[in-house]
Amino acid sequence: MKIETIVKSHLGQSVKYSNSIKVTYDKKGVAEVSSEVGKYLIEHYIDQIFPAGKVVIPEPSSIIPKKSDNGEILELKEQLQRANKLANDCKTQAQAAKDGEAIWRTKCEELLEEIKVLKGQKPAEQPKELTLEQKIKEERTALRLELSKKKLPELVAIAVELKLPEEEYKSLNRGKLIEYLISKTTNATS
Repeated sequence: MKIETIVKSHLGQSVKYSNSIKVTYDKKGVAEVSSEVGKYLIEHYIDQIFPAGKVVIPEPSSIIPKKSDNGEILELKEQLQRANKLANDCKTQAQAAKDGEAIWRTKCEELLEEIKVLKGQKPAEQPKELTLEQKIKEERTALRLELSKKKLPELVAIAVELKLPEEEYKSLNRGKLIEYLISKTTNATS
């Protein structure tokens, strides 16, 4: 069902009515809603919402109120009802805006805290370049580890392969032979 509003502030807007009904009007004030919602809005928002194409522009009311047979002032009562409905709608819209603002405020505060934390962190340090002495020390440690896995005959074979003088290493035990090989190989590379 198509409905139409004459409330100019609702044109091109989403409007929340009582019973949690939300209607989005186009720029001409027309909206598509279910039949049930349309009938409810037309009944409860008299002089504001009409079936599309059947808008009735209200005439200015006279100052003298009309009285019914039983003495009630009908026109004032209707105006009061319309004003109360409008006030309730405004309260609903204001509450929805407050709820939305609270959500955004919370999210902004979280983001600001996250930014503070991130600003407080130090950037990751770049690995430092090793000095020549440090490189030699690391090479010796790695070589010592490799040689310590070998048996004495294997260590002697390495000394022979490196063409080191036999008289310098033939009387050395395993531990001293490892240190001898390290000193000869790192001196050759450095």
